[in-house]
Amino acid sequence: MNSSTPRKSSKSRQKPAQKPAKPSADFPLFPHRNGQWAKKVRGKLVYFGPWSDPQAALEKWHRQRDDLLAGRVPREDSGDGLTMADLANCFLTAKDRAVAAGELSNRGFNDYYQSCQYLVKRFGGNRLVDDIRPDDFGRLRADLFEQLGSPVTVRTRIARIRTIFRFASDNELIDRPVKFGSEFRRPLQQTIDRHKLESPAKMFTRKEVQQILNAASPWQKAAVLLGLNCGLGNTDLATLRQSAIDWEGGWLNHPRPKTAVSRRIPLWKETLDALRVALDSRPEPQDKQDADLVFLTRFGQPVVREEPIRLEDGTRKLRVRDTVCDMFLRLFRRLGINRGRSFYSFRHMCETLGGGARDQVAVDAVMGHRTPGMGTQYREAIEDERLRAVTDQIHDWLFPPADPTPGEDSRSDEGETGADRPRLRIFSEKSGNSKTA
Repeated sequence: MNSSTPRKSSKSRQKPAQKPAKPSADFPLFPHRNGQWAKKVRGKLVYFGPWSDPQAALEKWHRQRDDLLAGRVPREDSGDGLTMADLANCFLTAKDRAVAAGELSNRGFNDYYQSCQYLVKRFGGNRLVDDIRPDDFGRLRADLFEQLGSPVTVRTRIARIRTIFRFASDNELIDRPVKFGSEFRRPLQQTIDRHKLESPAKMFTRKEVQQILNAASPWQKAAVLLGLNCGLGNTDLATLRQSAIDWEGGWLNHPRPKTAVSRRIPLWKETLDALRVALDSRPEPQDKQDADLVFLTRFGQPVVREEPIRLEDGTRKLRVRDTVCDMFLRLFRRLGINRGRSFYSFRHMCETLGGGARDQVAVDAVMGHRTPGMGTQYREAIEDERLRAVTDQIHDWLFPPADPTPGEDSRSDEGETGADRPRLRIFSEKSGNSKTA
């Protein structure tokens, strides 16, 4: 070997250090050859610290994860302002006190919880509330439309989100109110109307209702008749108590749970008969406080209830378990008549068909709605005859009397004759064809 050729030092011949193994199988980072723990996020490598301290690297990843996944420059939690997680916790604590005071239902609390959970996931728990800008809310609104589809649902979600951020300024958790910008507004009424026109009517034909009644179990038949006769929804059924039924007089006295508006509704003979059959086969309640409930699941629980569940991050939340919705969707699928409709569609039918009595104040009283205007404040009662006129209108649609006029053309659009002549048409702009209700 030529003595003039320089020899490589022993240091230059050393092999690079061997990459360490991951501390655990679910460790989210990998050892990069530069000696740091790393992860590829949105197509870019991000480093979190040296191989020698995997725990510190993991903690840094958890701190920065939300910002990185959202495409933001990570902001370390310096404690110099209100974070999104802090706002969510403060807001839900206040709403929990409202539940304890009887001013908010558990279901309402659950809706707010889901909205807070969505915001923390969207913006990141460490994101400072003061750092959220109008363009963030603009993208948020677009995401809501993409996820939810229905402008009515988007309107409700936007209202809840505004309430959450308004809570921060009203309670002096931030120095200045959040600026939502011009984009983060509720959907226009014309957008809601257009969506409604393009969607199927939430109505069943008489033939479909008869199919449902024939295939329904005893409690489902009673529920359908209460939906049509009284406009009861899912939660109404779950809270209905036997003591609310005047069996002798044939009246239902059951305030609407959502609004606490009192309701006095005349019951059809068919509804009372179905209720008696349903109660004869009702399971024993699991809890003594549910002994007076009309409807129970086969396990003796309320048909709509809140159940605590534990999420992957260890937090607990309430999940609404709606047996009414689940069981009727199964029945509708079995009969092949669901098409976007649910049990709540019977409440839509009560409002629509009852309007044929041409007494909106009485219809509102049956439905548990507050009639607009000062009349609600001064009106102490509504005559029984007006309420009966509304429920009789629906009854005659479902159980029409025989046609007394012989030889009259009695054909219906359902291919049926006589008593099945339709009395109401629902028009669909989308198809251009009329639908018989």
